[in-house]
Amino acid sequence: MKRILIYIIVLITVLTSCSEMVEEIDWNAENIPNKLIVEGDITNETGQHPITLRHSDYYFANSPSPVVSGATVSVLYGSTVIEYSEDPKNPGTYKANEEFAGEINQEYTLTIGLSEELDGADEYSAATTIIEGMRIDSISAELYSNPYQMDGEDSTIIILLAYGQEPEQFINYYLMKLYRNDTLLSDTIVDYPVFSDTDNGMNGEKVLGFFLAEDYSPGDIITLELYSIPKDYKIFLDGVNQISQPGDPFGFSGPPANAVGNVNEGEALGFFYGAYVARGRTSVKEKREGFYY
Repeated sequence: MKRILIYIIVLITVLTSCSEMVEEIDWNAENIPNKLIVEGDITNETGQHPITLRHSDYYFANSPSPVVSGATVSVLYGSTVIEYSEDPKNPGTYKANEEFAGEINQEYTLTIGLSEELDGADEYSAATTIIEGMRIDSISAELYSNPYQMDGEDSTIIILLAYGQEPEQFINYYLMKLYRNDTLLSDTIVDYPVFSDTDNGMNGEKVLGFFLAEDYSPGDIITLELYSIPKDYKIFLDGVNQISQPGDPFGFSGPPANAVGNVNEGEALGFFYGAYVARGRTSVKEKREGFYY
């Protein structure tokens, strides 16, 4: 009993000492200039290819990034200039005045002029090229029982096969989007699988196979979109995914750095990229009891 009493006295002493050492910390966040945020792409599909402009905000602001209105936006390729106009229904979003389709191996240069400076600049630019990717002729999707199911995981797995021709002359980098009954499964960039055709020997193949732990039912319509993207955009996405991962729980590592984009050589945030889009659509076949690989 005497020993327990001594422990209690020591604990009270330690706690009292700690409470006396606690000091209030005044968080003075550095006043970092707002930076332009650019999001947009040019693809091989005919459209207006929207470009979204925002700017960064105060670090602790709990609200979406403010939009940038009143900018002049254009895209140059070859000797052709495509002018963009701000969408009156969506401030900060700029669309081409006329629809056009991007061309393979063509370089596109985005030019932005701001009505007011951001981070000491009112002119921004970025360049990208559309790189040919796999041409999808058709796809198939079969639903199986998941033999590796753990508690809380999906009980089924989709084997998705894409048939066509994957270019073998160079390394391709892909971003994948999936739809269920015409609904995109996720609209968050960190949820899209990103990979190269050197993964699992895909380069130059006529059939690409994917294992998907997604919630599909027999008869659902599955749509696959493969975006062939530039290597620098793939590196940017890797950086975005790293930032999105949980940080040090003890707070010793500090906040992660921004992923470096290609606008004004990384002085602005975000990315402007070209992509070759291939698409396949089919219905999910009935579930099979066995799974063999």
